[in-house]
Amino acid sequence: MLHYDLKNDRYPYLLAPLDIRSYGKPQNIDRLKRFNYLSDHLMHRMLPKDFEKGFGLGSSILGVFYDLPIIIAIILWFLLGFFIAKFEAYVFISRLLMLSSYYIVFAVASSTRYEPLQLFYDLVLVWITYLVIELIQKKSLTISAKNNCY
Repeated sequence: MLHYDLKNDRYPYLLAPLDIRSYGKPQNIDRLKRFNYLSDHLMHRMLPKDFEKGFGLGSSILGVFYDLPIIIAIILWFLLGFFIAKFEAYVFISRLLMLSSYYIVFAVASSTRYEPLQLFYDLVLVWITYLVIELIQKKSLTISAKNNCY
């Protein structure tokens, strides 16, 4: 960001994934103009012809947080550390948390090329899938229990 003098004149890069319309959109000039992804702006600044072909670099959690005012970045990093510590303490209690840990560990391990709030969308989809499977499982257990009573 510093080397390519990338200035953000719109909303913070951190908030870009919150716009649900951007989810799953291909990387192109239209997305660059409509949404404020750090990865799109950086790739377009570095290699515009490759950006138009759809190539990308990915984003960086550090870069996204660097764009924020320093006090907000410090508070968010503190909250993230607190969340990770609490998550680690409770991960073995719930199957849902254990399943979620796969995505959280992946996001931390690939944090140099990952949009931080993209994890939110991934987790919501995993949680919905988990809840649907739990409902189906409970329904089938209820049906089999009723059949065994007769």
